[in-house]
Amino acid sequence: MKINLNKHLLFVLFFALIFNVANAQFTDPVHCSFIVDQKNATTATLNIKCKIDDKWHIFALAHKGEIGLPTVITIEKSDDFEFDGELTEPKPLEELDAITKTTLKYFSKEVTFGQKIKIVNTKPFKIKGILTYQSCNDDGCLAPNDVDFILELNKDSK
Repeated sequence: MKINLNKHLLFVLFFALIFNVANAQFTDPVHCSFIVDQKNATTATLNIKCKIDDKWHIFALAHKGEIGLPTVITIEKSDDFEFDGELTEPKPLEELDAITKTTLKYFSKEVTFGQKIKIVNTKPFKIKGILTYQSCNDDGCLAPNDVDFILELNKDSK
């Protein structure tokens, strides 16, 4: 039985290429954690902390440029709490895009978004939400990413 080495080698290389492309599709340069800073029985801050890999960035909540999508944080309303003000973010980096002549507002390395709330319910409850961001580098942008989150409040209440 004669084995055609070229066909086998081509077959192996083809699947290696597919595996590498598939792996690249799942690379996420943004790593987020969701934290509740509960000051007392009636006040808390919901914090979303994102660590961003080198050479990558995500856009600010207030980004309105023609390139890239702004970060969006959606928190489901509930009778258990009330929003205390707007979502907060630190001052973003700003850069004028030479092609579109618009200002890009973004974060690199790390950013923490916050939402203060007034707690109405004394029993344990959960807050659900979605963080949507688009990560970009000098070569281009990845598709927007949605991250669901659930935060527990009053965990120690009975």
